[in-house]
Amino acid sequence: MIDKNIKDITLQDIVNLNIYDDVNFDEYINVIRKEKPGAKDELLKLLDRGNQVIKKSFIEEELQKLKKEHNQINPDFNLVTTDYFKGQIESLMVLASRTVEPGPEEVQSKKNGWYFRGYITLGELKELPSIYPYFKKAYSEYNRDEWELELNVVGGIIQGYPAVDEETINSWRDEGVLMELWGFDKGNKMTSLTDIMVNSLLKLKKQAQKIREKGKPDNLHEARILKLDNEGKKLFSHIFY
Repeated sequence: MIDKNIKDITLQDIVNLNIYDDVNFDEYINVIRKEKPGAKDELLKLLDRGNQVIKKSFIEEELQKLKKEHNQINPDFNLVTTDYFKGQIESLMVLASRTVEPGPEEVQSKKNGWYFRGYITLGELKELPSIYPYFKKAYSEYNRDEWELELNVVGGIIQGYPAVDEETINSWRDEGVLMELWGFDKGNKMTSLTDIMVNSLLKLKKQAQKIREKGKPDNLHEARILKLDNEGKKLFSHIFY
């Protein structure tokens, strides 16, 4: 485990664990470029070594937050976490907590107001279709206000790019699962898909504003920037234009 907050973890922290001393990544990348069958799956297994460490660190960080917040009223939102627990269904780790307004609701309807967070690595994500029915059955008595599960996919960002496609993310949204992808950006610092999207949107808006200030786009690329800015809800599809 790495004794850091999730967003402070860097790729160097993983290197310092010496869990990849026996691996020549250049060889694997060359094999992938040659499109050797099974090469990508083998690389995912290797990356999963580091992702498992990050996953454990992530869970421990969130668990300590819940312990600290337990039975303490948050003055900013007037909410209190009355209960929490940790669970596991195969490779899916779960942290569940109940947060309500102070007062009668704290002791009434104790199956309401629950929030479920899940943790899984990119290499384990392929197991989710078989795990999810068991998850739903195991925790069916707990009522959620929004999502059935907010799932953190560790290793879901590689060099600043999502390693999970939009279709997969949207299909799981339809099942009640909100995915958040985590991984390293091009500077080898930890980031999330949300951070990438927000930063990309801000960059896009700045570019669009400069184009509007001069009156009109000078070329197709600038016209596309204006279109993307006007259709911000479709940003995910075009985030790396």
